Amino acid sequence: MIDHTIQYTIKDLAKYWKCSEIYIYNLLRAGELTHLRIGKLIRIPVNFIIEYELNQNRKKQSIENSAIEKKRMTNNMIEFYHKLKKVV
Repeated sequence: MIDHTIQYTIKDLAKYWKCSEIYIYNLLRAGELTHLRIGKLIRIPVNFIIEYELNQNRKKQSIENSAIEKKRMTNNMIEFYHKLKKVV
């Protein structure tokens, strides 16, 4: 079970994701990553990080599925073209 009381700092999350702190700040400014502000402090609870990662995976999968679907449609069109040429 996930401990939802765990909160990452920007520095900790950047280390975890192996990215720059600026990248995390950009996600926060863009509203892509939900966070808590306590005075001047910024904290990102684990459940917000998991939610962001799941959304990224869904986007990635839909892009991959679109590519697979595009390839399938292209193959169908090519097969249809060849069948059409054999008839003529």
